[in-house]
Amino acid sequence: MLKREDKFDKLIGSGKSSDSTRGFDDTISLSRYEGDTSLEQEVIETLTEGRNLIYGCLFRLLILIPTYLLFYSFYRGMVFLIDVYFHDHTLERFLDRLHENIDDRHLPFISRMSDGMFYSFVVVLILRFALFYPVLFNVQLLLRFSSIYVFTFLLRGLAVIFTTIPSPYPFCVPLKISDKWWKTYAMMLFGGQGELDCTGLLFSGRAYIIFLGIIILGQNSGLIFTMLMTLYSLATAVMIVATKFHYTVDVMFSLLFAASFYYLYYSRIDSFGVHFLNKINSQQYRDEQDLRMTKMEGSAMNRWFASLEQIPRLISVAYNLKRLQPLVYGNININEGVYKDFKTMVYFFGIKECDDLLSLYRGTNSFNFSYWKRLRLKRGKRKAQSSILN
Repeated sequence: MLKREDKFDKLIGSGKSSDSTRGFDDTISLSRYEGDTSLEQEVIETLTEGRNLIYGCLFRLLILIPTYLLFYSFYRGMVFLIDVYFHDHTLERFLDRLHENIDDRHLPFISRMSDGMFYSFVVVLILRFALFYPVLFNVQLLLRFSSIYVFTFLLRGLAVIFTTIPSPYPFCVPLKISDKWWKTYAMMLFGGQGELDCTGLLFSGRAYIIFLGIIILGQNSGLIFTMLMTLYSLATAVMIVATKFHYTVDVMFSLLFAASFYYLYYSRIDSFGVHFLNKINSQQYRDEQDLRMTKMEGSAMNRWFASLEQIPRLISVAYNLKRLQPLVYGNININEGVYKDFKTMVYFFGIKECDDLLSLYRGTNSFNFSYWKRLRLKRGKRKAQSSILN
């Protein structure tokens, strides 16, 4: 991605380290700088790069919104097209063993129970990361999750138009063209009020979210919690099938799609990130044969995914924050505003909790961050102040 060495040096700064990111050299002295002004200038440059990273995340979020509307409209348009022009009411529903053992009278209750289990899973998933993980990692995880989920609407639309299956729901009402274009468009996007369209989807969006969430939890949680959430997610998937909105094969396809897409995306950015960090950590990276990119690491897809996740900028800014942290903290010659901004950026990245810079985008099950830690520190400061006053 970074073809010019001067651009690379600008990203990583002037600091070098031959050790792993677990052992940054804390013995760096201020003598390497021409006074504290040089140190402050380097801190300001690092903060600027950090802000550019944040702006990049916001820009990516803005791009995702119209992309979602486009792909979702395509998906719903294919469903509308099948319902209006290709619906065949003589087609019988597929036989599903779970559907056969459920009385239709219980469907309203099963539907409410399925909704409750699904949204409970989503709440636990959000709280698991929001309360214990660095802010930047949560933002990246949200963007990564959203990007993969939005892209699936394109594939779901193609699956609907090329592989049409009968609706599993017994009381469906096919979509129709209205007398006004805006009513037709609204019906295409949202369906009829209180009615279900008659196109089988061959894909469960909720099951996809659940399985994608379990994969991410497995990378960032302990074994016991992951096992409990996995059992809960399987029970929720069974309830999704029991509502008769989907066949069992729909949920199985969702599992296959979630695992395939996430690991394809994750493995690409991870291989690029590992190479980039090795390049930073090696003082003689220009001369070492084993640090050259392989064809897979240097492929266009890898570079595009890495630029989408801003991997080079993320690692280089975090590297400089980690390197400058022992020099800035406790330095009375640093401008107060710059010092506060630096502390905020360190907190935003989670540098104190990050032993390995790769965990900035990989995640780790060792994070104990954010809300509870800050609350404990505030309570400790209050106790210390009250003891001094007493």
